[in-house]
Amino acid sequence: MDQSKSQFRTGVPVLPSPDVKQAVEFYRDTLGFEIAFLSEEPYAIVKRDDVCIHLWQCSDPELPTQCGCRIVVKGIDELYQEYEPLGVVHPNAPLEETSWGSKEFAISDGDKNLITFEENVSKEE
Repeated sequence: MDQSKSQFRTGVPVLPSPDVKQAVEFYRDTLGFEIAFLSEEPYAIVKRDDVCIHLWQCSDPELPTQCGCRIVVKGIDELYQEYEPLGVVHPNAPLEETSWGSKEFAISDGDKNLITFEENVSKEE
């Protein structure tokens, strides 16, 4: 397959939440995101630095337990130091270096969506 000259630059996670307004408060008050958009539907966008996460209202409270995303960051050690004392780091995903050249950890948001933060630490970039 021939690839065009286009280049993928970033992805935007869209995560389910049974209570979008409560989820927005968690992202703002606990994770340090800003509210970029909040509608009556309800639908929201939260933003931290260059990353936006969209949140949509779902009727199934179990759906978020099956969803997640990965966010590439710079300064993973500092982010871990920020989040670890808050009790949001997933018990099975503490900060660690991987065999594929990243350092990462995961959290569960207030709805149990799994968010993995990663930083490339390999010598090759």
